[in-house]
Amino acid sequence: MATLTEIPVAVSPDAAARVAELGLQREFQMMIDQLKQIIPGLRAIEVTLEYPPDYEDEPAVLFTTYQPPPAQEIDPTRDAWRAWFVETLPPDVLRHFVRLPFYEAGNGR
Repeated sequence: MATLTEIPVAVSPDAAARVAELGLQREFQMMIDQLKQIIPGLRAIEVTLEYPPDYEDEPAVLFTTYQPPPAQEIDPTRDAWRAWFVETLPPDVLRHFVRLPFYEAGNGR
């Protein structure tokens, strides 16, 4: 089992620049740390900057988590993430970040 520090985190340059522009480096690191703690079997985190299709809203920093499929129909990490996210961070921070889980079997497929 990988330790929390061994879970790879890839942050695109434009996502890193957006986090820096917003001055939210501390909150960003808190989110990375929390994702590593709440997702059993987490394999990797990829962070990108995504623009809405209409380009009328600001871009969002997207956390894609690569993880095993949940044993239940509804992923319990979804609720754990949402609860922590909303209870810990103010709305002005929340609006800039999104999580998208990507489920993959143990063999990476």
